[in-house]
Amino acid sequence: MEAFLDAPVLLWAIDLPDQLSTGVRRALLDEGNDLVVSVTWLWEITLKGQSGKLKLPTVAEYLELNF
Repeated sequence: MEAFLDAPVLLWAIDLPDQLSTGVRRALLDEGNDLVVSVTWLWEITLKGQSGKLKLPTVAEYLELNF
């Protein structure tokens, strides 16, 4: 199955997976599914970050959190 992820679902999957329904979490974790995101999600996330509606980590913060 091919699943298209919009910006909110992608952000929840990364940061707040408990906000997703059980079915959505299953679909995201199923290795048989192809997950697709639009390049416009970069634009959406950038706008939310610039407006202050979304706190984006700096590169240093990201690396500290993930490595």
